[in-house]
Amino acid sequence: MTNMNDDAELLRRYAVEGAEDAFAELVRRHLNLTWAAARRITGDADLARDVAQTVFADLARKARRLPPRTILPGWLHRAACLAAYKVNRSNRRRAEREERAMNDAQLPQTPPETAVEVDRLLPQLDAALAALSGTDRDAIALRFLSGRSLAEVGTALGVNPDTARKRVSRALERLRDWFKRRGIVATSDTLAAALVLAGSQVAPAGLAATIPVASLAAAGTIGILETLALMKAKIAWSALAVAAVATPLTYQQVTLSQLRTESRTLAAQLTEATRSSPSDAERAKQAADAAELERLRADRLELLRLRGEIGRMRADLTRAAALERELQALRAAQANTAPAPGSEASDLDPVAAEAEKTLGIAKLNASKQWALAMHLYASNHGDQFPRHSPRPVPFFPSARNLILSARTPSRSLSRDASPMSPIPQPPLSPGNANRG
Repeated sequence: MTNMNDDAELLRRYAVEGAEDAFAELVRRHLNLTWAAARRITGDADLARDVAQTVFADLARKARRLPPRTILPGWLHRAACLAAYKVNRSNRRRAEREERAMNDAQLPQTPPETAVEVDRLLPQLDAALAALSGTDRDAIALRFLSGRSLAEVGTALGVNPDTARKRVSRALERLRDWFKRRGIVATSDTLAAALVLAGSQVAPAGLAATIPVASLAAAGTIGILETLALMKAKIAWSALAVAAVATPLTYQQVTLSQLRTESRTLAAQLTEATRSSPSDAERAKQAADAAELERLRADRLELLRLRGEIGRMRADLTRAAALERELQALRAAQANTAPAPGSEASDLDPVAAEAEKTLGIAKLNASKQWALAMHLYASNHGDQFPRHSPRPVPFFPSARNLILSARTPSRSLSRDASPMSPIPQPPLSPGNANRG
């Protein structure tokens, strides 16, 4: 790959020193790009030859006036497009005059296209490139039409390779928008393949030998005798150029076929990926399942918390029952013993008061535990509370003993009654059993 600095140096040598070999090297490097652009616009190889000669003649005349940082591939492509459009307009006007003279003018009918391949993009590719800004067109011309690497594109544009890559991608997106506004749907990959194909077109053999002479002669920089001498020398080795071009042409056709195959494969892969993506209904169902799973997890955590609370309340009930038994023992001892006034009674009353207080707290906790037992019963029976009090007993075995203690006044407990005796249950008849 040539370097952009080399192009600038060759152009400077020709502009300042009049070095014809430098101009001939510029023609050799960029002739294919210029001729291919003119060929795609005019559709005729001979007209493309004339356009290429005109463009390089303009380059020879304007070499001294071009800015120092001119990107030569972009300048040549734009000049070739303008010259080719001018030729097309002249030919079209001549054809219109002939048709009017023959009174046989017919309007061309072009069917609308919604999806195109690489071959269908080529006729309008240069018009799309001409519509781009100078920066975008230079990036496209360097990367695809001249086949430069991203590092070389960045060096030519004065940016790093990553910025050059972004500029090329942005230019491709603007090309795609240009085609989309005209009813042509094309992906970035398809556009890139079309540009690579456009940059791989080769000018006819011998054209590189004649254009420098004709361009310099048109620019008035060499005399007639020198022109004839140069043309005679160039014709001598033009036959060798034919053989040298034949091999690249064959390689070009093989490469083109591979690019088309890769383009079709990428299109098929994109279609398959679009089909395999989940639909909106499937995504909504997955979201609903995830929400339901999260709700079930929250319910399970709440159930575990309630069970832990019940365990703590059962421990409180056990301690309350022990205190109740201790209080009963103290009362029995007080009833059997006649303490002296003002001696033991004063020591026993605070203990009894503390026991009464502890018993009240235990009964309150028992009520809470009983409420939790009812909640657990409802959770396991479809949010239905029991119609009979014995039903939630299996969820809270110690609750009924404390309820029995709560129903018996603490100060009228007899010495033989046990605070933890179970609540007497009525015998189950077949009807009651069925209702349970």
